[in-house]
Amino acid sequence: MDMSNYLRNCWYAAAESTEISDKIFARRYLNEPVLIYRKEDGTPVALRDRCPHRYLPLSMGRKLGDTIQCGYHGMIFDETGACSDIPTQDSIPETAKIKAYPLAERYGFLWIWMGDPEKADEALIPDFEPDLGLKLGERLNDDYPSHWGYKKVQGHYQLMVDNLLDLSHIGFVHSSTIGSEETTRQHASGEQKVVGKIVSDYRIAIDVEAPPAFKAAPVEGPIDFWLDMHHHIPSNFLQVFGIAPTGMDRDKGVPFEGFHLLTPETDTSCHYYFGAYLKVKGAPQEPVDKLAMAADHAFNEDMVVIEAQQKEIIEGQELVEDTTVALRADRAGIMARKLLSQHLAAEQSAE
Repeated sequence: MDMSNYLRNCWYAAAESTEISDKIFARRYLNEPVLIYRKEDGTPVALRDRCPHRYLPLSMGRKLGDTIQCGYHGMIFDETGACSDIPTQDSIPETAKIKAYPLAERYGFLWIWMGDPEKADEALIPDFEPDLGLKLGERLNDDYPSHWGYKKVQGHYQLMVDNLLDLSHIGFVHSSTIGSEETTRQHASGEQKVVGKIVSDYRIAIDVEAPPAFKAAPVEGPIDFWLDMHHHIPSNFLQVFGIAPTGMDRDKGVPFEGFHLLTPETDTSCHYYFGAYLKVKGAPQEPVDKLAMAADHAFNEDMVVIEAQQKEIIEGQELVEDTTVALRADRAGIMARKLLSQHLAAEQSAE
């Protein structure tokens, strides 16, 4: 795994829209320090969080109107990254500027473009609808009870991609919440396919006992449990899952949809936004809240695994490379890595 080889000409989830105000918001993406703020008219701005003079993070300075003033020597930078004032001199060197990043606001998130600004097309924001007929933005529909959150993961984002595409692990890592060994054994015979930039993994377990997290749902007796994961490379997911009485159509059961948005922070950490909603208009919030509690517990279980993997990769790289084994359940993850490699090669050859 090349820890620092990232797809850059694409949109990454930078923050929820509600996280960004007229105050300075500092974060790191793809190893680059970035600050984000809103101008007085509400327009979001993203700049390199490093003064070109003595490298102090500009987030340690202050916001003056629509500009940022460095807290070390008072240099002022506008929304384009250009220096507009140096208190100790009249002339401004051509090199007195910082990188500005394109931002777009959609689905309740701010999306950042870390690559060539000339190629930043908002039509490229991850959208599952053209290929799959699924809408990432439906989590914002007030008629659907929902729950979402954020976690900082101390592991490379690709480990999380592998985890989310490896649905076979839920019967073992999450046997007390969202999975069981019984469902995992049936899910193992799923179908995988690639459409455009999306890798999809379809799984269903038939005539099984409901996993613990779903036992609060209004479904009695044996159930069918479907779990479809759609991965828009490099790092975004839309999940379709739920349960129904055995033999009945999905629309007769309890259908959920969820999202997982990953953004690399460093070579050993990433930002993780997640959420789920019960796709039944006017449904009570309680089933979602109970599932959210179980999911949060499951995410914490995943964090233990991811962090242990990351530690082993760092400390035992040679051993990891010599002993990697691929299983049938890894098929979707392998397809995703191949697809990502193709896009990385195309991006790098165009530079």
